[in-house]
Amino acid sequence: MKRTGKKEQRGAALLTLAALVAVLGLAACGGDSEPQRATEEALAATEADEGPDTVRSAADTIDTAGTWVRADTATVDTAAADTAGRWVRVDSAAGASSDTTTGSAPAPAGAGDVTYETYQNKRLGFSVRYPAGVLHPADEVGNGNGRTFEASDGSASMLVYGTEGSSPDKLRRRFDEQLDNPDLNVTYQTRGDGWYVLSGYRGDHIFYERVEARDNTFKVVRIFYDRSRKSAFDPIVREVSASLEG
Repeated sequence: MKRTGKKEQRGAALLTLAALVAVLGLAACGGDSEPQRATEEALAATEADEGPDTVRSAADTIDTAGTWVRADTATVDTAAADTAGRWVRVDSAAGASSDTTTGSAPAPAGAGDVTYETYQNKRLGFSVRYPAGVLHPADEVGNGNGRTFEASDGSASMLVYGTEGSSPDKLRRRFDEQLDNPDLNVTYQTRGDGWYVLSGYRGDHIFYERVEARDNTFKVVRIFYDRSRKSAFDPIVREVSASLEG
């Protein structure tokens, strides 16, 4: 029987340690390790464009394209479409807001000077961090289902929302619908037990989408940003995705 030398044993131990550090690192940054690993792969599946930013109105970055913006809940029907086919806000009945933005926190290593605050949806019981100063809270989605966040120049936006009534079949249908969406060029797709991650392009924008199905509720994060801002937004996508809780 061939004996394993000390050098080989040491190499195997280092590989094991590296794998453990990677897993612990993903856990430390928040979220499950599988979706975060998928997020890293999703970011690697898109490329930057060194051309000028494509400035668009906030509505245009989240306009309707099949099921892209429309959530599968009746409350979202409180949003209507304008003559250009873009979603516009229809104010719901007066009442206390079901979501809040609280507290700022220092940016994680590698995220530059970005400071994050927490968006918390009390009605559906989930929260996520967003880059304050980069994306600003904008319209509420549906009847307290979520919120949009927009860059002041229209070059980026984020949509965060939840819907009740999740199931494995519904998750699979949502995943398949996005793959068939004619407005999206999907360059990365993966699906796990109760979640999926997609990335690719929508026009001149990169898009990223993470959906989790837990506790009979879908939690959705969608981010659009100009391809010329990829180096700045990839760390933001990483942090936002890792912070999704609830």
